[in-house]
Amino acid sequence: RTLVNKGFATSLDLIRRHLDMEVLEYPSGQEVWDWQIPPAWDVNEAYIEDSSGTRLVDFTDNNLHLSAYSIPFDGEVSREELFQHLSWIEDRPTAIPYNYLYYRRDWQFNVAYGQLGRFTDSRYHVRIDVDLRPGTLRIGCCHLRGKSDREVVFSTYLCHPSLANDNLSGVVTAVELFKWLAATENRRYSYRLLIVPETIGAITYLAHHEESIRRILGAFVVYDCGDRGPIHYKRSYFGDALVDRVAEHVLRHYTDGACIRPWYPGGSDERQFNAPGVRIPAGALTRTPAGEYPEYHTSLDTLDTLSGDCLFEAAAALFRFVQVIERDRVYVNRYKGEPCVSRHGLAYPVQRGDEGEETKFLVKKCMHEFDGTHSLLQIADKWGAPFDQVDAIAEDFVRAGLIEPAVSSA
Repeated sequence: RTLVNKGFATSLDLIRRHLDMEVLEYPSGQEVWDWQIPPAWDVNEAYIEDSSGTRLVDFTDNNLHLSAYSIPFDGEVSREELFQHLSWIEDRPTAIPYNYLYYRRDWQFNVAYGQLGRFTDSRYHVRIDVDLRPGTLRIGCCHLRGKSDREVVFSTYLCHPSLANDNLSGVVTAVELFKWLAATENRRYSYRLLIVPETIGAITYLAHHEESIRRILGAFVVYDCGDRGPIHYKRSYFGDALVDRVAEHVLRHYTDGACIRPWYPGGSDERQFNAPGVRIPAGALTRTPAGEYPEYHTSLDTLDTLSGDCLFEAAAALFRFVQVIERDRVYVNRYKGEPCVSRHGLAYPVQRGDEGEETKFLVKKCMHEFDGTHSLLQIADKWGAPFDQVDAIAEDFVRAGLIEPAVSSA
């Protein structure tokens, strides 16, 4: 797979067997803001032969051997010239690097450092037979409508070939989230999953949907979710947007060992959502961040790097993000002074020194916060309580007729 090619289209078709999703199509050459959609790139064959005709490197052995968007070439080159077109990683001698030349007119092969000892001849035959032609950039889009047209976007990318954690893991995690969301009734907000070729796909979607940007509450970009490192959340450009507060609350109360990082213009398509002229608050959910695990962007990033438990934990965190967004509301008090909760049929445990006393005191805190100016998430964060506990108290108060949702909270 790469940005625009048959492999990307085939992969989207496979995903559509598991999730109802449309495919948006945009032609090569189209201008999208400051960028242009590239041509399609498909490989017929690519190899390097020594003077005896022995193939030292062959695309059919591993599709990382040829850098994506290498241009056609067929000819004889010297060892010195060949090495100017080779890439390897010296401190990982068995790893084939993943590289790309999206916007360069050049060619490059990638080899394991341990293979270099085979290049002993002075001359080599290099053949790169690729089709570079006008094609179609494709974006997978699953849109689940809710009662409100305000939407939360989840974005992930599919353009990296043969890499498990980066980013088959993000695609699997996001698809599982949307399978669950699709089965959820009475959604309050709308949700959209975008499966894109990285960078150019996000830019293309945003450029074609500028009118919908104002409806987006925020976005989560999902990638590198399957390794055994701790969950990481990178804040949006704003740092305190709803997506940031939701993610940080969930990870603090429901996930062990999670790490929170400030915004920085690296990573993946959170850059495009947060960029000037767009400014959609977008955070990123990963496990070990991109570039910080040894298998990153190499042939070592196989299915063996993934943990089923770690994938599930990342998906569970996203599920909780949605649950908090759905349940977070501002409530208005219908009482004056502290209400007499027992009069309204509400009974809370009162034993001192245990969880009952803590629950009782949280009820007192909440009855002072249900005044139409604080959301449940704000109340939970203020008092260091799990969202679920504050939400449960609010439900009790609603049933007792003590509070009601603020109109603007619908």
